[in-house]
Amino acid sequence: MPKATDLIIFEQPLSERVRTLLRLEFLFQQRRHHALDDSTTGTRAALQSLLDVLSLTARSDLKSEVIKEIQDQQTVLTRSPAILQGMEVRQAFSRLADALKGVQRLPSHFAGSSLRSHEFLDAIAKRSAIPGGAAAFDLPALHRWLAEPTIRIRADLERWFSHFAPYETAINACLDVLRHCGSDQALVAEGGVHLYTPQAAHQLLRVKVASDSGLYPEISAGRYRYSLRFMRQPDVDSRAQQITQDVHFQLQCCLLA
Repeated sequence: MPKATDLIIFEQPLSERVRTLLRLEFLFQQRRHHALDDSTTGTRAALQSLLDVLSLTARSDLKSEVIKEIQDQQTVLTRSPAILQGMEVRQAFSRLADALKGVQRLPSHFAGSSLRSHEFLDAIAKRSAIPGGAAAFDLPALHRWLAEPTIRIRADLERWFSHFAPYETAINACLDVLRHCGSDQALVAEGGVHLYTPQAAHQLLRVKVASDSGLYPEISAGRYRYSLRFMRQPDVDSRAQQITQDVHFQLQCCLLA
C-alpha cells in the first residue's frame, strides 16, 4: 500500500453525534483558513463560517452531547487504554480533560447564545439565506463594516468566534482520539465493490485510497453491513462510473466502546 502521504482519506460518520462533530470541524477549519485572508471576499467568507457555526450550534442538546462524548471516551480509555493506536494515552486524557472543563463552562443552553440577539449578525444571517442577498445595497451596514481598518475587523471576528472556542477545542480533541482508535486493514474490492460485515457498531469509517488512483468510494453503511463502491470520474464534466477492476485500499473502523 502507498505511504500515508500518498493517500486520500474518505470519512463516513456512523452516528448522528459524529456527523455533527465532523460538520462543525469542517466549519472551524474553513474559518481558520479565511481568517488569513484580509480581503473583503475573505472576510465575507469568514463571517459566513461564523453564521453557519451559529446555526449548527443552535441545537439545545449540543452541549450535553459533546460532554457525553468526552466522558464516554474518558471511560473507555480508562478501561482499555490499548485501544489507542499511534497516540499517547496521557496526551489523550489531558486533551479530553481540558476540553471537558471548557465545554462545562459554556452557558446552559448553547455557546454563542448572546450572538443570537446580535442585531448586526442577525440581519446578515437573514439576508445570506437569499442568493446574492448579502450584496452591498442590501446590507449597507455590512458594507460599511467591511471598510473598517483590518485590525478592527479581525478583533470583531475573533471576539465573535471566541464564543465557540470551547466547542472547537472539544471537537478537535474528540475526533482526534476517535481517529486513533482502530487499526488499518488492507483490503481488496473485487470488481470495484466491497461488502464488509462489522463485528460491532462503529462510530466512524475511514477509507484510504491511493491519491493517484483517480478513485473515490461511495459508502453505504447500515447496522449489519458496510458497502463500498469505487467510482471513477475522468473530469467534473463527465458522469462518474463504477469501475470493474479490483481496488486495493485500507479500511479503518473507529470505535470507542
